[in-house]
Amino acid sequence: MCKNPQVDNEDPAAAELMARVAATVSRQAAAVSGNVYEVILRDIPELHDDKAVLSLLASSVDSNVGTCLQMMQHQIELSAVRAPSASLEYARRRAQRGTPLTALLRAYRLGHTCFSDWVLRELARQTSDVALLTATMLAMSRIVAGYVDQTSEEIVAACTRERENWLRNRSAARAARIRDLLSGQRVNVTATEATLGYRLHQYHVSLVCWAGDATAGVDNITRLEHAIGHVAEKAGCSADPVFLPGTNPARGPGCHSAPGTRSTPRRPARAAWTTTSISPSAARPRTPPGFASPTSRPSRPRPSRSPRNRRRRVRSRSARSHRWR
Repeated sequence: MCKNPQVDNEDPAAAELMARVAATVSRQAAAVSGNVYEVILRDIPELHDDKAVLSLLASSVDSNVGTCLQMMQHQIELSAVRAPSASLEYARRRAQRGTPLTALLRAYRLGHTCFSDWVLRELARQTSDVALLTATMLAMSRIVAGYVDQTSEEIVAACTRERENWLRNRSAARAARIRDLLSGQRVNVTATEATLGYRLHQYHVSLVCWAGDATAGVDNITRLEHAIGHVAEKAGCSADPVFLPGTNPARGPGCHSAPGTRSTPRRPARAAWTTTSISPSAARPRTPPGFASPTSRPSRPRPSRSPRNRRRRVRSRSARSHRWR
């Protein structure tokens, strides 16, 4: 912390005044928490979409406001404080729902500003001594900023761990559902669609792709997912693709070799299997101009319509009808 030589940051009078201010604000803790809660929901729409965790957000705000006030009132060292359980659990729930981490960190910045407004207004009401007010304000700012910084780090760690676990479990569940589908066994369509987030009763296109760089696995997965989304968009697919990361597509779904053949691609460093929906018109193969369709048969020359050919066809039909009598 940068110290101003004109101000004594360790002034006992400043510590006493800070304790009085914290005690006064503590009697309005419910109003402070409610104000912080309203500001967060007003300014961050991503946190307002899930009513199931709003009560957990309120508990998190209450816990953070109460902890900051107790630190200022009782001179509690920052090293003895940890992030509230409600705050950590809220971060985990948000990670499970795919909420951006930036939204959570912004909530702490907004809460920091709103909380500081309350304590600084109360500080201005309790003293008019400029030097004492400045020393107390610096002490309060140091405590609140340190708490927000430390708690944010714990929130980031909890959110990251939960996100990784959730993605790992979701990928495992998706892989199991996809294996069941490809094996041809009976599946629960409703449960499978819920797990995959993908409708089954439609046309499908599957794709295997990989990146050759083995050193940046996470970046490669992100690149593959973006590339697959781009391909699906260009193909006119009506739904988001199902993306399944893997490490060896030669053994993964959609990349089995037929009997008596040999798999020609070398084993890539990072691969993914995906499938997506496609419209019926797009599902039909298109023949490039100047090429014959691979499914078309060579056309037979049409017989001549001369009288001689007509007599041959009549005699042939007569002979066939005679044989079946």
